[in-house]
Amino acid sequence: MAKKIDMCGRVFGRLTVIEEKGREENNGEVMWLCKCSCGSETIVMGGSLRSGRTTSCGCVHKERTIETHTIHGCASRSGKHPAYNSWDNMKQRCGNPGKKEYELYGARGIIYDPRWEDFSIFWEDMKDAWQEGLEIDRIDTNGNYCKENCRWTTAKINNRNRRTTLFITAWGETRSLGDWCEAFGLDYNRTYQRISRDKWPAETALAMAPKKKTNN
Repeated sequence: MAKKIDMCGRVFGRLTVIEEKGREENNGEVMWLCKCSCGSETIVMGGSLRSGRTTSCGCVHKERTIETHTIHGCASRSGKHPAYNSWDNMKQRCGNPGKKEYELYGARGIIYDPRWEDFSIFWEDMKDAWQEGLEIDRIDTNGNYCKENCRWTTAKINNRNRRTTLFITAWGETRSLGDWCEAFGLDYNRTYQRISRDKWPAETALAMAPKKKTNN
């Protein structure tokens, strides 16, 4: 019989666990009554909640089905606009424990504006600054996803703004390691190893001349 884990009060995506509702007949897994943010109640197996397989009463699937057949002014009949993917990825990072990015977002308490549960509202808030090739980015990496704290940036800037980005202070100036390497023409991985693994002083590592290519 599966070991019982008390999950009352825990939140999984749109679902808040209310109370235990017995065990599944075939495998004995504990079943839980959950309240969805849409107002509906549903009974879900504990394993499905913890793995991220179930994060709503089914309303998410219904909404995505509707979204697939709806044009918001930013979608085409052949597929969704890239902004839709940015919106969906944001929701997954914040609300789906089954996603590897969840540890750096939802698990740290990073949430998104409840209004943004509706893609059309997210798009209305953010559409003016959107351009082809841009990604959604938080200005304050410890803040939530909302209109006031979000912007559209290139993937390069977005990656450098992540919480895991290594920032280096040298000659009285602080930049991301990627920016330093780009300015000095250095190999990022080699410079990272010198500073992080080999504990070189930042200014020593950054002052190394880039390795020149030789013709054999």
